Amino acid sequence: MTPEKLEKIRRLAEDTRGDPATRVIALKILARYAKDEEPVFHDVPPAPENPAGMHNAPEYEHYTFMSLRNWGRSKNGNFVHTTSHKGRGYRVVLFVYKTTQTFGWLRVDVASNQETWSGRFSNLEGAHRNAWENLKSI
Repeated sequence: MTPEKLEKIRRLAEDTRGDPATRVIALKILARYAKDEEPVFHDVPPAPENPAGMHNAPEYEHYTFMSLRNWGRSKNGNFVHTTSHKGRGYRVVLFVYKTTQTFGWLRVDVASNQETWSGRFSNLEGAHRNAWENLKSI
């Protein structure tokens, strides 16, 4: 949708003189096309230099895992990241439980397709930190 059309829909949604049903529809359209803000965790240091070689430095691995800008998105909006740790490949997914609005993570060993599920967390930051701690404990 073009920015001009979104601006017209925003004006319709904010106009109190118009039809209330039209305002509700315009608000729903605006919510659907709203850009998602990425959560920002302030304790992630700036990107360190990764030394040349086959293995990533631990600081670099921590940075790439904890910065959600490096993560992709699945079709249903979950954060997805593929990483290697101690010579094994892992895919980590941060997701939200739709019914209870709690968060969790899933780690899949790429070679053996073995899944590890987390518990439930009240916020995305808690699930993200726990996924990192669990990956480091392997």
